[in-house]
Amino acid sequence: MQNGYLGVDGCRGGWFVVQLSRSGAWKTALAQNRDDLAKHIENSTLTLIDIPIGLLDSAGPQRQCDQQARKALGMPRAASVFSVPSRPAVYAKNYPQACQLNYQLLGTKLSKQTWNITAKIRQIDELLQSNNPLRRKLRECHPEVCFWALNNKNAMQFSKKQTAGREERMQVLSRYFPKINQILEFAADNHRRKEVAIDDIIDAMALAVTAVLGHSKLSSFPSVHRLDERNLRMEIAFWAP
Repeated sequence: MQNGYLGVDGCRGGWFVVQLSRSGAWKTALAQNRDDLAKHIENSTLTLIDIPIGLLDSAGPQRQCDQQARKALGMPRAASVFSVPSRPAVYAKNYPQACQLNYQLLGTKLSKQTWNITAKIRQIDELLQSNNPLRRKLRECHPEVCFWALNNKNAMQFSKKQTAGREERMQVLSRYFPKINQILEFAADNHRRKEVAIDDIIDAMALAVTAVLGHSKLSSFPSVHRLDERNLRMEIAFWAP
């Protein structure tokens, strides 16, 4: 399916991809590495990914997009928007060095949870710096912001780790894409849990639905995006009815 709309979420097995078309066709895939993911993005019309893209190289305020997303979501969902590490911290050799570099630039150390995803942040940063055409197709997104926007700008009540949380998220997505339960069932049956968790599937579906609905125009935090020092957008995209 060429020129589809992709939602991408990082997972233990690499990157989980959900591809939708405006006609209702769909498919899923597991990209095991950066180069494999790049091929999916190149063949897409638009790809939304749940990973920070624009990063800070020097001292300054935190990314405005994260601050606005937290404010919109409110507690407790605001906690899902973590503090994005600086670019030097992302390229650090080890956790102590990353904490030191990030503290020097942004005044905060990194949590172990944030350090554990720096490898994936680095993959996307390297990809966009080495492949300028992909910058037109790949944009940063956040699943909880997607659900907030699709739910008439009301954040989800329950954690996605709870059964009730998964059910409310699936109910929101089914309003816009009737085959969403079919996609979840297929993906759960055809991808191993040690590589792709159920949460990864639901998050990727939220991004894919947002991409296909916002094919002509997406909104974002902030409404006028800033660029980082490598000319990458610092934004969180979403689509609201």
